[in-house]
Amino acid sequence: MSLSVTTYNQASPRYESKVRIPNQVSPDAGLTHFIEGLRKIAVARDLREIEESVRNDFFFSRDFGGVFDAESTGADNFIRALSLDDASLAPEYRGTGWVYLNELLSAQSFQKVASSICMPANAVPVSQKRPDEFWLSWGYVHGTDVFIRRSPDLQSEPLTSLSYEVVEPVAGEAGDRVKGLDGNGLWIKVNTASGIKGYMYSSFFRNFQQAQLCFRQQNNVWKISGFIGGGD
Repeated sequence: MSLSVTTYNQASPRYESKVRIPNQVSPDAGLTHFIEGLRKIAVARDLREIEESVRNDFFFSRDFGGVFDAESTGADNFIRALSLDDASLAPEYRGTGWVYLNELLSAQSFQKVASSICMPANAVPVSQKRPDEFWLSWGYVHGTDVFIRRSPDLQSEPLTSLSYEVVEPVAGEAGDRVKGLDGNGLWIKVNTASGIKGYMYSSFFRNFQQAQLCFRQQNNVWKISGFIGGGD
């Protein structure tokens, strides 16, 4: 994985900008097959199949909504965590949990978290000079040679390009996605660590505390072992 950066505007960095992905692993064939099956289940919105796919000792970290119930089964806790029971939801929210599950299962990166393998992998800043709370309002560029442009347009002038580096959503616009001037794609306005302000394609932006879906084997069979809520 390249962490190099090509800089067009030689502003002096305010602090270390690199990120790293700790404990990154590759899934084995069994886990890959299991995830492919889960994606089919998500498309079919099959609660019964999901119930069979969750460990009973399922954990839920960063449960800010107080959803987890120690008296419930692992499957019930997972279904509540992702709002998969459409019968319990208002009509306008039905299916949203399944879409979200499919998005999680579409990630391409994995990392070891305790005894589980979780996806997507979360990056951490290389710099140890700032407290963890500082990075809660920041994110990072997930990719190599991603352009930061003057305006939200693929034809706009590139101000710099970044590879796995921190960026800060512009104050007042954190998390906002804007439609490109060319009518295509969504963009986010950011500050780079060197003080350059511009737009990047939002699909390359990641929060430091993304939600993660975790897996662990049970009797040599892969199961969903936990869910780590997002901190964004």
